[in-house]
Amino acid sequence: MSDIGFDGLYREAFAPVVISFAKWALRAAASDGYGELYFLARDMYPVYIAALKLREKDGTLPEPKYIYVSRYALRRAEYALLGEEALRHICLNGINVTFRVLMQRAALSDAEAERVAADTGYADRMDKRLDRNELYELKHTLWGVESFRKPFKRYADEAFMPARGYLWESGIFKDNSVAICDSGWVGSIQQSIAAISGAQVKGYYLGLYEIPRRAKRDAYETWLFAPEGGIGIKERFSNCLFEAVISAPTAMTVGYEMYEIGRYRPVAEREVNPNSDRMKAAGEIIENETVKLCGEDIAKTAGVAEDVCANMLRVMSEPTAEEAEILGTFLFCDDVVGSASREVAALFDKREFSDQMIVRRTVKKLLGKNTAESGWLEGSVVRSDASAVSKRRALRDIRIYKKLMYLRKKCISRLHSIFS
Repeated sequence: MSDIGFDGLYREAFAPVVISFAKWALRAAASDGYGELYFLARDMYPVYIAALKLREKDGTLPEPKYIYVSRYALRRAEYALLGEEALRHICLNGINVTFRVLMQRAALSDAEAERVAADTGYADRMDKRLDRNELYELKHTLWGVESFRKPFKRYADEAFMPARGYLWESGIFKDNSVAICDSGWVGSIQQSIAAISGAQVKGYYLGLYEIPRRAKRDAYETWLFAPEGGIGIKERFSNCLFEAVISAPTAMTVGYEMYEIGRYRPVAEREVNPNSDRMKAAGEIIENETVKLCGEDIAKTAGVAEDVCANMLRVMSEPTAEEAEILGTFLFCDDVVGSASREVAALFDKREFSDQMIVRRTVKKLLGKNTAESGWLEGSVVRSDASAVSKRRALRDIRIYKKLMYLRKKCISRLHSIFS
């Protein structure tokens, strides 16, 4: 990077991605006949800023709108419709998923969580990281535990109407069909919005690894990578780093409340994003860079997505020591519950570093054992005290492991399509 420091790094590696993605999403939504495009908090805040400036230049583009949502806030409401099937979401694996985290996903209080733990044999290990086998067992047994099921259903029912009311006020119900823009990954927020509102929802995404079961494929459009391919991009991409760096100064939305009769508003977990200062600086960079772009002909194509993202992908997969330190210290939570944040590139000790080697990681995976995790593995490797040679090997192995993982998913997906 020629202008290192957060501002320079963001301007060179991330701002072109944000602005080009905003341009693509607006033009794609316009070509599909939408007059409005809803940008979802918090990932899409800088994209929304760019979209506002782009529309000032070209009034034929859809009107950008911004709504306060999160996976957690919407799923809490959607659980009222899902019943036992909600356990598929609650018992998903992630970084440092514990029994307590599962109870937080279900919106249970600490006292209620302790009762459930006592009834399921987890009283003395509520904060121990769960492995895949334990998560599988809990997914198939929790619904039969009354101390879990009763408060869970009550909280889900209580969350449904405020969430529906907020979406109504935001304009989601105005038309039968609505367009949203989000970072992506698995498309679950689109599914939640559709379930709560009853509207047909079309999504425009930076990238998708998969889409929800039984979802219509043509309701999901992608810019950088799609479920069917893009493995060369996916192996270099870090969705956790993207979410940490591309965000809003505000805190995560955890629910909704009625503040006047028939009027609803979002409820945040805290006053601000712990990374708020850098997010404010990023917003100013996006606004200024978009204004520069608007001096050009924005009717031109946004360019090939992979070319626009080349700098960002290099930083994500092969960061320098300075880049890893600048970005790795962003606080991040890889969960629908945002309160337990830690640095996105966790500092590894020797054992945790060795977990990144492909043979060790594969063996532990096959045995159902947990490996040391980080929101941004490559950043953690570069921030470690290991030798330069060891770091290069670890970065190589992480990339190979990701490639093999995505190839496996692609093969499984093809087999499902053949035999379904």
